[in-house]
Amino acid sequence: MIIAIIGPDGSGKTTVALALVEALQLAGYSARHYPFNFGILPKLSAFRRNGRKQTCRTDAGPVMNLRVNSKLASLAYVSWYGIDYFLGGVALRLAGIFSRRPKVSVFARYFYDYYYQSNNQALPVWVKKLVERTLVPKPECIIFLDRDAEEIFGMKPELPVEEIKRQQATILARFGRYPHFHVIDGRNGIQQTVASAMRAICLAGGVRQHG
Repeated sequence: MIIAIIGPDGSGKTTVALALVEALQLAGYSARHYPFNFGILPKLSAFRRNGRKQTCRTDAGPVMNLRVNSKLASLAYVSWYGIDYFLGGVALRLAGIFSRRPKVSVFARYFYDYYYQSNNQALPVWVKKLVERTLVPKPECIIFLDRDAEEIFGMKPELPVEEIKRQQATILARFGRYPHFHVIDGRNGIQQTVASAMRAICLAGGVRQHG
């Protein structure tokens, strides 16, 4: 089973993913955290020099540079990591055949990032769709961590508030109709957030919740 946690930078995806893995392991599942992709192929970093950096400033000071990749660089990233997801999906299926315990892969980011993050917006959406539909395994559960943009910026000013809101709107518009897409309020503390995530996974039919 694949669980994809999505949301803007600073929304708490990694924190929730790690806590969710721990909860799944305590429930008897073989769970593993993945920061973004499976990591079967080496990372692509050579194209980073070709990106055009945009420094954003607010009243609170400078925030993360928004890198705008060229179409060629974006195509390289999407294709390369699409192949990595494909190989990872094959490896998961093979591992599931020989494993006695159910395997759950929890991603703090997923291929879906390419749709809403600013650095790959130059690449046409149809190219991303093609790679997604032909190579990328479909998660059984997609969790969107919803938090106020101002709160995210106040806790971790990595992106300007306007960019956070744009990404949140894009996520809801793009993935809101996907099967097993769940919006979870991330403002209620880590324990409540993980409990809500576990219920969402149960609804997706991936795990059994005890107690």
